Amino acid sequence: MKGDENAAQRRWMRDKIGVRHWYRTVLVCGLFPMTAGTAIFVAWLLTDLDVLEILGMVLICIGIALVVLGIVGLAIFISRARNEGLPYGKPVCLGAALLFLNFPLCAAFVSIAFAMESAHVVTVVDRATAPIEDLTFTDPAGQQHQIEPIRPGEVYHACIDFSGEGAVQYSFTVDGQMHTGTLIGYLSDPLGSNTTLDISDDLTAKASAEFQRISAASFFQHCILG
Repeated sequence: MKGDENAAQRRWMRDKIGVRHWYRTVLVCGLFPMTAGTAIFVAWLLTDLDVLEILGMVLICIGIALVVLGIVGLAIFISRARNEGLPYGKPVCLGAALLFLNFPLCAAFVSIAFAMESAHVVTVVDRATAPIEDLTFTDPAGQQHQIEPIRPGEVYHACIDFSGEGAVQYSFTVDGQMHTGTLIGYLSDPLGSNTTLDISDDLTAKASAEFQRISAASFFQHCILG
């Protein structure tokens, strides 16, 4: 009789350990892609290494597989916990939250990455002796982006949402005289750019554009914080 009780006790302990094992599996499946994805994203922001982009895409695939495994593990945990009479309400809520939080977090990282790839930061340098007024950029889609007056000696940065494919034109007024020209010879949407419009003291304007992803510091300073 005592032997049967001991066997039943051992069986119950085994089942309880099995329940905890499945719950730990759920936690790992939720936490690993979240923490690894955050680490890769932050490292990419700081270093701008292309290999981290590849790792990020690979991790998305791994993360989806882990979330599916975690959902299966959560279902098994609920079934076994119910059979053993163990409480499972709060653990299930926590496990499900960790699993499904990966989706909005991944979407946020991907959205920021795409925004950085397509962002246009324009730097205007005013070396003239008078303010630059009515500065307007017209993109290939016909949208006009007007910039506030720029004081003499000021360096102005703006994050502008250019659209379309073709040339971006500029126009500005100094002492009532209008000046026009081409800011970007050919814009290929959604490729981003770093562009400088340097206006000298004789009102000669020189534009130069580099088509590349802007840095994280520039993106957050000029596009997020404004």
